[in-house]
Amino acid sequence: MGNDRKPGRNAFAQVAQASRPPAGTRRADGDARSVEEVVEDLLRPMLKDWLDTHLAGIVERCVAEELARISGRDPNL
Repeated sequence: MGNDRKPGRNAFAQVAQASRPPAGTRRADGDARSVEEVVEDLLRPMLKDWLDTHLAGIVERCVAEELARISGRDPNL
């Protein structure tokens, strides 16, 4: 039963570790990095990967739908 929480604890530990600035790193106001900055740094590579995988298909579909709309054609043909 104790193992049920281990993945959550590992994820929390990773976030906690990422929230610690590297030694000697401080913002201009002297504070450590904000939670927003940590989350942004964690999400940036995930969002980039998702966009690399899906953006071309989304753009192609939207362009096809818009061309069909302005030309009066059925986009499914």
